[in-house]
Amino acid sequence: IARRMGWNAVAALFPGLPSESSVVVAGKEGARTGPRAALELLREAPHPPSGQGSNNWVVGGRRSVSGMPLLANDPHLLAQMPSAWFEVHLTAPGLNVRGVAFPFSPGVVIGHNDRIAWGFTNVGGDTQDLYLERLSEDGAAALYQGRWEPLALHREVIEVRGRSVPQIIEARESRHGPILDSYLVGIARPEVVSGTIRETYALRFVGLEEALEPSAVHGLDTASDFAEFRSALRGWTCPGQNAVYADIEGNIGYQCTGLHPIRRAGDGSVPAPGWTDAFEWEGYVPFDELPWSYNPDEAFLVSANNKPYDDSYPWDLGRDFLPAHRARRITELLTATPLHDPESFARIQMDTVSLPARQMVPWLLEVRPADERQRRALALLKEWDFDIAADSAAAAVFEVWCRRIAEAILRPRLGEELYDHAYARRQWTNTFQYQVLPHLLAYPIATWFGGEGRSGRDVVLREALDAALDELTAAFGADMAPWSWGGLHRVRFAGPLAVIPDLAELFTGGVAPMGGDEQTVLQGLFEPGVSYEAVVVPSWRQIIDLADLDRSVGTNTLGQSGNPASPHYNDQFELWSTGRFHPLPFTRGAVMEAAESVVCLLPDPPQTVRPLTPELEG
Repeated sequence: IARRMGWNAVAALFPGLPSESSVVVAGKEGARTGPRAALELLREAPHPPSGQGSNNWVVGGRRSVSGMPLLANDPHLLAQMPSAWFEVHLTAPGLNVRGVAFPFSPGVVIGHNDRIAWGFTNVGGDTQDLYLERLSEDGAAALYQGRWEPLALHREVIEVRGRSVPQIIEARESRHGPILDSYLVGIARPEVVSGTIRETYALRFVGLEEALEPSAVHGLDTASDFAEFRSALRGWTCPGQNAVYADIEGNIGYQCTGLHPIRRAGDGSVPAPGWTDAFEWEGYVPFDELPWSYNPDEAFLVSANNKPYDDSYPWDLGRDFLPAHRARRITELLTATPLHDPESFARIQMDTVSLPARQMVPWLLEVRPADERQRRALALLKEWDFDIAADSAAAAVFEVWCRRIAEAILRPRLGEELYDHAYARRQWTNTFQYQVLPHLLAYPIATWFGGEGRSGRDVVLREALDAALDELTAAFGADMAPWSWGGLHRVRFAGPLAVIPDLAELFTGGVAPMGGDEQTVLQGLFEPGVSYEAVVVPSWRQIIDLADLDRSVGTNTLGQSGNPASPHYNDQFELWSTGRFHPLPFTRGAVMEAAESVVCLLPDPPQTVRPLTPELEG
């Protein structure tokens, strides 16, 4: 984009995040010494030569009906089948923990034990850097500090069924990391793009150098207070997580985790020269200086992938945090109700009010309609309450219009490839709609609209509105009354075998209309270049009641089993899609009362151990 449109365009399309009120920021404490981040670092970083969400929050007893903490968490992952999570309750000497686990995790990742509860959201810190390398003529060495350093060569031989010759993959690696020869675009069905990288880039990534310690999970599962909780999180190296906490003593807390590089220069937002040591890492931000909080005065803590610190924090953890719209809305709802209970928390998890829509719609309503159809569409928006509800016609107009505006502005200026990569199939977040477009609507210039001021802007907006209304008419008909966002924005849980027509019904666990979008509390991210289908959704919901752990509730997306013949294959889908829950019994009596069946696995009776024969002993 910088090569095509210049660095001013990059700054406009990838803006920094504004400062947040301390009420919205979870990390109240942290380092008080160290290098302060500078917003000017992007401009000072070297220019290249020419030529992937979640919510969690917790309230203290002062804000709950029971007088004890309540904790909520809904991690956002791809809509997949089987579910990414497996519900489990583990008991053993010194261990009594319930929640969800990944199949590969040695314990409960999100949940509670008999003393504490916790939830996670992704930090989004910048733990990856690209280095522009200068290679020798034969491509076997990289220049560093005036000397040629041989590249490491990794050769993988992969036997493929049905082929007589194996697939051979060779990867080169400099001191900074593997040399990139391809990359991914897309979210639901990512595609590998090869042969288009014009320079030689090496990727340095914390996850390639520092492994997550398996003991960190066990430490969480057995922690009994905030000090032990923080101690366990020291081993949570990558990916960094925002961990919220509550305990049966009435305490609440927050801890940012992960290894976050300290850079000699630059901020990691653009590739750095690999042939000099000026941009190397100098270790990681010390754990004790990462943002954290314990029993804040506000008696609540919120984290939703937003920047977890304010301008007083001295370290620079990155520029890839998500906008704070979800965190602001959760804070808005928490403070609007004096005392909360699990039911009010459940309503918050299903909230679909859009703060970006609240900001943008007044600008959109300045457009003078070109005809009666546009007038009726604008009338819908004028009466709208900014709720991206599944049954809302106004929400459908807003979302489709925003997509058409982005297409009208970006496609002719970026070209097809950059349009796909920066917007239509971009991984991580739709920066354009939620951060860039509100600014462009408020301050229109010819660079983006082809004409100066509001008149130039409104020409583009009217054309985009016509395109949106044509699209909606084709989908629903000319009568706007039955239009609905959920008619376009559906969630589909389908396994890989569902691509086979005769197996599609069997391996589709559930389909439902869905409200929300990427920046509502109810997560429903879609890929604008593919369809409006929700592809990132709440993968698990839990509400933990520290007054009585047996009153805690949760729901998975589908069910506990991946077997289509099992009654528990998708028996939670209706609960999940309608914002309801099932109980999470924890004490022995509550578990046995709720149990459908009990399976006991007993060892065989002790066997007499026979000595080894002389032959085996030798």
